[in-house]
Amino acid sequence: MEGHDVSLTRTIAGSVALLLVSARLGAAQVPDTSAKHRTPLLTHRELIIGGALVAGTVALMPADDWFHAQWGGRTLQSNSTLHGAADDFSLLGDPGTVILTFGTYAVGRLAGKRTVASVGLHASEALLLSAAATELVKGVAGRNRPYLPSPDADDFTPLHGFTGAGHTSFPSGHTSAAFAVASVVAQEGTVHWPHAARFVTPASYGLATLVGRSRLYKDRHWTSDVLMGAIVGEYSGLVVERYNQGHSHNPLERWLLPSAVAPTGNGGVAVVWALH
Repeated sequence: MEGHDVSLTRTIAGSVALLLVSARLGAAQVPDTSAKHRTPLLTHRELIIGGALVAGTVALMPADDWFHAQWGGRTLQSNSTLHGAADDFSLLGDPGTVILTFGTYAVGRLAGKRTVASVGLHASEALLLSAAATELVKGVAGRNRPYLPSPDADDFTPLHGFTGAGHTSFPSGHTSAAFAVASVVAQEGTVHWPHAARFVTPASYGLATLVGRSRLYKDRHWTSDVLMGAIVGEYSGLVVERYNQGHSHNPLERWLLPSAVAPTGNGGVAVVWALH
């Protein structure tokens, strides 16, 4: 699915981009009582770890052709069970992540569960941020796809990723989407459902990892594409969570999450927003 010129994730990211930008800029003008306790979006330690992971991924690129040969072996590719699983996990990456995140937000809103709606909203934000970052890097890098007639892991044509699907390999969008959602789910789970976090966190990252592996099996990406996608997704989730912790009253929170849910007296409920 990532081979199409316009993926579902890219379409949604483009249509919502202006809303996200205006909302985030507006946050700077809103007084925040938690300002004294804000932490940076990324700590020095996280920046160092991120830099090391990126450097390690780049260092691994010379081995991409070798890994590609291993995944393309006749034994693996002739396994119908693996083919079916790869298709399923690839769909989980896109459009699965879009359906899950926006669906979680919708269910939380309809059920009057602000915490559930908040998880869905933050996961959607991380998904959109990772999509924007991924599409930008794809376009600039212009890396050759492994399924092309003459695959070459060293074929980078700068800026060609903006004009053709055959040069949009680096990084993997499915993987970045899966890890962005996993990152938010893991962090939110630790806060809201600590007893379940020990199960939810490994399950979330396990599914995200399988999404990445499916892209390798389906010959849509080089190994370093998937690794970089995981980094982009993980840090997108981290940035979104850190931002919302420091700006709990930002415009998107006020616009898209109800501030109160109260019974109306006739069996229904009233949802109240604070748009100040």
